[in-house]
Amino acid sequence: MNRSAILSNIWARPKGLWSGVVKAPREDFGTFAIHPIADVCASIRIYAKWPDEESSGLRLGLWKYPAGRAHDREMIRQLNLEESAKVCQRDARRAQLWHAAHLASSEAANEYAARFQDYQRAMANYARSRVRFARQMDDWRRAVDACRAGDYSACDN
Repeated sequence: MNRSAILSNIWARPKGLWSGVVKAPREDFGTFAIHPIADVCASIRIYAKWPDEESSGLRLGLWKYPAGRAHDREMIRQLNLEESAKVCQRDARRAQLWHAAHLASSEAANEYAARFQDYQRAMANYARSRVRFARQMDDWRRAVDACRAGDYSACDN
């Protein structure tokens, strides 16, 4: 099968609008499926509507007349005012959320600082208790050595 025959089979038009999968035979690659999407793409021009005369000022040429331009300016001004109000509301919400998050983060920072101070105090207490324990162990070891050496008064401790 030559190249033009293959291409004509690839682009074969399905029979109906929603005819399902149409298979065009190809000698070298088996079968090639054309899906209903090809149908839709081919018939888009049927469903695409040209804007009607009421909604299309450009089509009627209203932009040429002062009244049409004034109408467009007023519509644009209203749209700008509405958009500006939306932006102001959005910015106010974002500022409120930022303020709440900033307060929460400063409170969290204060809480972290307090917990860190507690941690430092606990570590200092631990270091002091380790020193005290090491001193008591040294005293106990000396007392055991003295007791074994015959000083029985050291055995009572």
